[in-house]
Amino acid sequence: MLTSSKLGATTLLFCGTFACSLPVDQSRAGALVGVVANQYNSDAKAPAQLPLPRDPQIAVQEEYDAAKSEQSLAGWELFLQRHADNKLAVAARWELDKIVAAEKKVSEKK
Repeated sequence: MLTSSKLGATTLLFCGTFACSLPVDQSRAGALVGVVANQYNSDAKAPAQLPLPRDPQIAVQEEYDAAKSEQSLAGWELFLQRHADNKLAVAARWELDKIVAAEKKVSEKK
C-alpha cells in the first residue's frame, strides 16, 4: 500500500515497509503518490493459481482398499473411526463383522 504524509516541507512516501523522503510540493504529492502507486501495482504479477483440491472421496476409497487388502480388525476399526459417516462405512462394518465372527469361531473351537 502506498500512502503519503506531510512532514514540514517534505512529503514522505510509504510503500509497504519502507519510507522514501522526497522534497515534493504538497499540491503535487497526491499526484505523485498516484503515479508511483500505478507503477507499483502494474509490476505486480497475478498470483499463481493453486491446484484444485483433491476429491476427498478418492482418499476415502484408497483407505478402504488398504483396509480390505490388509483384512485385519485394526484396519477396519481405524477406517470406521475415521470415516464412520461415509457411504463405505456400511461395507466396512460388514467386513469387520466377518472378521469378528471368524475370530469367534476360532476361539470357540479351542
